[in-house]
Amino acid sequence: STMQHKQKQQNIPVIWLGDLNVAHTALDVWNDGAKHLPKSAGTTPEERDSFQRQLDAGYVDVFRMLHPEAKGQYSYWSQRAGNRPPNKGLRLDYFVGSRSLMSGGDGEG
Repeated sequence: STMQHKQKQQNIPVIWLGDLNVAHTALDVWNDGAKHLPKSAGTTPEERDSFQRQLDAGYVDVFRMLHPEAKGQYSYWSQRAGNRPPNKGLRLDYFVGSRSLMSGGDGEG
């Protein structure tokens, strides 16, 4: 990606945050295993794999690093379905950083 190229070219740490529209893992959806998820926006295998490739390229999902097993920590709920009160949501918002930022600059996480 352009972000990866720029960081590597200039050795600049990156902080990337916002609504990335992907629920990366089973912990990031309230109904993991539902039959419709592989075909639903934000939970397709292609979207999840793409996000994983970003992490594999040297980035860290900061929330998941700090809370590796946390469940029910969502940032999106369908308002039409009234899903917020019962916490039936997805974690679509992320704070991603260069691995070097998480390790004090030595590149080891």
